Amino acid sequence: MPANSKVAILIDTSREYGRNVLRGIANYAHDYGPWIFYRKLPFYRVETGEREPTLKMLKKWGADAVIMRQPKDSKTLTELKIPAIISPYTGEPVPNTITVDGDHDDEACLAAEYFLDRGFRNFAYVGLDRFLWSRALAESYERHLESTGRPAHIYTPPTSPKKRYWLNEQKVLGDWLKALPKPLAVFSCTDERARDVLNACRISGITVPDDVAVLGLDNDPMVCNFTFPPLSSIARSVKAASYRAAKLLDQQIAANRPDSRIVLHRPLRVVTRQSTDILAVSDTELYVALNFIRNNIHKNISVESVVRATSLSRRALELRFTTELNRTIAGHIQKTKIQAVKDLLVRTDLSIAEIAHRTGCSSPAYLSTSFKKQTGMSPIHYRLQNHDT
Repeated sequence: MPANSKVAILIDTSREYGRNVLRGIANYAHDYGPWIFYRKLPFYRVETGEREPTLKMLKKWGADAVIMRQPKDSKTLTELKIPAIISPYTGEPVPNTITVDGDHDDEACLAAEYFLDRGFRNFAYVGLDRFLWSRALAESYERHLESTGRPAHIYTPPTSPKKRYWLNEQKVLGDWLKALPKPLAVFSCTDERARDVLNACRISGITVPDDVAVLGLDNDPMVCNFTFPPLSSIARSVKAASYRAAKLLDQQIAANRPDSRIVLHRPLRVVTRQSTDILAVSDTELYVALNFIRNNIHKNISVESVVRATSLSRRALELRFTTELNRTIAGHIQKTKIQAVKDLLVRTDLSIAEIAHRTGCSSPAYLSTSFKKQTGMSPIHYRLQNHDT
């Protein structure tokens, strides 16, 4: 690696996404640096007259590379002829840059599966239609749900700039939500957009999560913990992807040759908070069975133990599972257990033996065999691929 590479950081850190991009970059620089970072000025220095760094100023500074959100005009960046990591907001990649972006199909799939597992039959998506990545999420969410025979309602924001203003849009969004069938599962393109949904529900008298469950994307604690109720959200492997992007950037600095590369971050897990903490099933016996599985997944539970928790026969309960959830009791136990294993693999550094113990698997070997059969990879491989470090 070139010694003391000068790297300019012109990325917004007001959101968790931008902060995680920088955490991944910083981790790489600590491992293989040092890099000299040139940062955006804090607001109090800008407000007292200091000039914000611009792309044109980087040449004078002698920057070896830049990390930034997508520039409005890519011509200036191209003229600098230095490697760059770009986090796009329009979705269109900038030529000869390293693009860090999300696997939107996997994100939408995880959101849909999460709501389906909780028994929802009515679905909606609230995004920002002027952004390509938000439209891609909507299309994937809709496509995945349609494959299960369940349509999704896609929100179309007002065209009038006056009505699009967030204070005015709350009523428009609230009226749209009130007209949809309940209970309703709403997936939003970001945590901030999910906050808009929660605010619209609040002023419209819609109860969350009883009538409408709301799921965001990014797991930003400064948003999720400052909503009422607290917002559930999908955590993404942005740090790990940014670390890989920094490695590519380092190679391009050494070669003095910018090149086009795409690095995707993946959804890690749903962090459940109060906004989705509900089982949306009207069937009391099915609710009892699902709740029993969820609360006892750390044990070696059987189909018979689930049946005993209800007042139904095995045949009757199996029929309700296949009718409402399109899977057997055993299939739901297995799916819930595998999800618990995935969560521990990504969220902790516990050994496979300890994870097997915590999820009620008879042995580490049984866990590994079952996990590979369900996911196509070993637990260790899954951890390496999805751990956000």
